[in-house]
Formats: sequence, structure tokens, C-alpha cells
Amino acid sequence: MDINFKPRLTASSLFKSIFTTKKLKEIYTSSVKYSTPVGIDKINSKIFEKNLTKNIEIIKRKAHNGTYKFSIYREKLISRGANKFPRAISIPTIRDKVTLRAIFLILASLYKDETPFLHSIITGVMQEIWQRGFDSVIRLDVKDFYPSINHELLLKRLSKRIRKKELISLIKSAITQQTLEKIDNKKVTKAITSIPQGLPISNILANIYLEVIDKKYNNDSSLAYFRYVDDILIFCNRLNIEHLKQTIISDFLAIGLVIHGDDDPGKNYSGDASSRFNYLGYVFDGPLVTVRLESIQKLRESIIKTLTSYKYSTRPNNIGLLSWYLNLRITGCKFNGKNYGWMFYFSQINDLGLLASLDHFIAKQLDNFGINRQIIKVKKITRSFFEITKNSTNTNYIPDFDSFDIHQKKTILSNTFNIDTGQLNNVEINHQFRKKIFQSIKDLEKDLLRPS
Repeated sequence: MDINFKPRLTASSLFKSIFTTKKLKEIYTSSVKYSTPVGIDKINSKIFEKNLTKNIEIIKRKAHNGTYKFSIYREKLISRGANKFPRAISIPTIRDKVTLRAIFLILASLYKDETPFLHSIITGVMQEIWQRGFDSVIRLDVKDFYPSINHELLLKRLSKRIRKKELISLIKSAITQQTLEKIDNKKVTKAITSIPQGLPISNILANIYLEVIDKKYNNDSSLAYFRYVDDILIFCNRLNIEHLKQTIISDFLAIGLVIHGDDDPGKNYSGDASSRFNYLGYVFDGPLVTVRLESIQKLRESIIKTLTSYKYSTRPNNIGLLSWYLNLRITGCKFNGKNYGWMFYFSQINDLGLLASLDHFIAKQLDNFGINRQIIKVKKITRSFFEITKNSTNTNYIPDFDSFDIHQKKTILSNTFNIDTGQLNNVEINHQFRKKIFQSIKDLEKDLLRPS
């Protein structure tokens, strides 16, 4: 027997290891405590923690006996820019969010090989362009993706790998719960016939739903297939374009999903593989890989917003706080084992001219706002790109908050946020530090929202 052989984890074994008191408390502390908005019950983290042990035991007991039910979700509208309908996401209660994170950990372990990673997708696209194995490209987009996912079919696919009925029950309860929305100042609930957007499990369930289609086209040597959420990109030969488009449209329609038609060139495009096209916020123009104009403008607007907030702040002259938020916009950061920020998202471009122009833009805005560049330590987009792409494991330029020691945390709390740390013990310092980091990166997460 191979001594390196590791038996495949089952849903049952994962369920037992994750739905424990210790693990659920860890999930709450690391993923939920500092970052969650209140749900329909209006219970915040402070109130939740007063009965933390009881709340965790309720999750554990009801999950194991199959009686856990999710509360109605609260709707939150996220702007998608001018002339676009906002994206409606569902906000769970804190207790439900802990449960959802636990479910996500199980699904991520079970389906990790089938979950597309954005940067590996972009790498694959770049390789196809450079290898020139195909002369044409097709880009397709699913219309109303999340609202069109069929519960029955999704649960059927899940049951092929998940035999743990209590886990299936949890997932079914999560995706069938209603969301409370406001229409003309009246609160109404709308039934969920698909997957609520914004839940920790939303994306991975969507990937599972498309698993069969992904496998079909990934195994087809006559094309190169990429998909991230509802954005599909295919490299093929020119003679196959129309047949391939019709086949894909038919395959998606068979599971209740409609592809945008030819009348929407932003969502349905085909052309020469060497011509300029965009995908996932990136623009591919022959050998040049750059960033879509809307994504560039989003970063610029966030810089201006940061400077405007400083100018009209009720705490004037806090140059340290301005430097903190501005540099996070520029460099991004590492926290909780994840990368955050615009530059991390677009770290695979090769358009160095764009990066230099962004540094120039930031310098000009500092001048426009009357901020002396000699007294503020503003980092560079160009340097951040180099550190991320060439020196990511050794860099001190990009903050890795997971590696900060207690002294560094105290310094940031004192110098940046004006918190008196003299009377705080290490537990309290860690608490305050994590709280401030979660607050600081909240908008950086918005920079990483799917750029569709």
C-alpha cells in the first residue's frame, strides 16, 4: 500500500469534524465576528457573543439532528454603476452565517478539484493566446444566472456525492429560505426559486450546478473552455463557431439557463482570437494584457473618495489615517489567508504603462487636494505590482496582517487609529486590531467583486 495514499474525505466525515463546538467557534471568530452586517433579527456580534456558547450549541445540535432552519434573509442592494439595476444580495443572521460558513468548508473540500480559480483561468487564457492553437474566440454570458438555477436539479447533483442527509437538509433550507425586501417602503418576502446571492455557499453551489457542462467542454480537445461564474470564454476554430455556440446554448437551456443573444454584443461575442476582447475585467489585445476602462475608473474613483473623506473629515490633519487607507488602495493586503485589493486582482497584466499612469494620477490628485507629498508616505502601484509578481513571499511592501506581532499591532492601533493601548492586554489588542483590519478592507472586497 502506498504510504502517501490519503483516503478521500466523505461528506459524513467532514460534517462530523466541522460541526463541532470548537470548530464552529473558530469559524465565528475568524470569518464572521468582525465582518458581518446584521440580519433580520438585528442581532450584532456584541449581542451574539453574550450567548456565544448557547448559539454555537444550537447550531451544532440542530445540524446533527436535521432540524436546523435558516431565518428569513434581509435584502441588501449593491450598486452596479450607472444605468444598471443594483445586485440584490441576501443577508443572513449571524447564527446562520456561521452555519453557512461551515457548509462552505465541507463543499470546498468535496469539490475543490472542480472549483475554477480566477487567476488560473486568466493564465490559461493568456497561454491560449500566445500558443495560437485556435484562430477564434467566443465569449458568452448567462442571462439571470442565479435566479435561473433549479433547486431540484441542484440537490439531485449534490446527492450524487453527498450521502449525509443532514447536510443535504441544511443546504436545502439555506437555498429555499425567503428574502425580505422593500417595495415602495413596504416590507415583503419573496420566495427563493434559485440560489440567493451573497451567501458564503452561493458561488460554489453555482459551480456544482454547472459541473457536468464544465466537464464536457473541458474534455473536448477541439476547443479550450473557460468559465468563471456565468462568464464563458472559448477558443476554437473559425469554422466551428456557429455550431459550437448553438450546442452550448442548447446544453445550458437543458438545465434552465439562457445564454444572452447576439443582440447584446457585450454578453455574446465572437471574433478573431488575435483581436482585442475583454474577459473578467481584463483586456486581451494581442500580446498586451491590460485592464478594462471601467475597472480602471473604479480604482480612480476610490482614490478620489479616500481623499475627499480626508478633506471633509471631522478629524482634520490625521495624515496617518489618510496614508493608511490610501496605501491599502494602492498595495492591497493579505489577511485571513486571502489577498485583497485591486492590484492583486489584476496582477496578471503586462501593461506597465498603465501602472505608471496610475501612479501619476495619484500624485496629481494629492496636489489637487492640497496634500503635501513630502509629508505623506504614499506607496506606488508600480512597486506593488513588482512585489506581488516577483517577490510575494518575501515582501514587506505589501502588508501581511496575519504575520504582524503584538508590537506591530499596538503601533498601528496607536499611531493610525489613535487608540490608547496602554491598558489593553494582548487579547484586547488582537481584538481591536482584527476589528480595524476588517473595517479597513471592507471596501477592498468591493474592488474584488466579479467585474461583470
